Amino acid sequence: MTGEFERAGVRFAYPENWECVPDDYESGWAVTVYSPDTAFLSVTYDAGVDDPNELADAALSTLRGEYPQLDSEPAGGTIARSPAVGYDVQFIALDLTNTCLIRAIPVSGGTLLVYWQACDTESQNQLVLRAICQSLTLADDD
Repeated sequence: MTGEFERAGVRFAYPENWECVPDDYESGWAVTVYSPDTAFLSVTYDAGVDDPNELADAALSTLRGEYPQLDSEPAGGTIARSPAVGYDVQFIALDLTNTCLIRAIPVSGGTLLVYWQACDTESQNQLVLRAICQSLTLADDD
């Protein structure tokens, strides 16, 4: 069984045993789905940012503030059939290598940021996180 998140035309499926936590902000909203382990995925809509590069760079900068020794590479691809910009990131925390995906796409009235993170002992969860990203659609995709 799967759960489904939908808000403002943004939709994705996630495993039913993962916790889904939505949140509202002054300039938008976010939702985070947490695995039973340590892996998680966040989708954030920011109406105050028109440039996806700006949001992806801010996410990387925030992460670098916590983990100055992180390794990152610019990365792209697609999210919800839209060209995405962002980074593939790795850092070490608590003796575990953590892998992160940061991607941002322009959407009507702002930018959507997709961020997921899992440690190296969670290879199955990394596959699930990729599947969640692939399930992500926008109302315009319908």
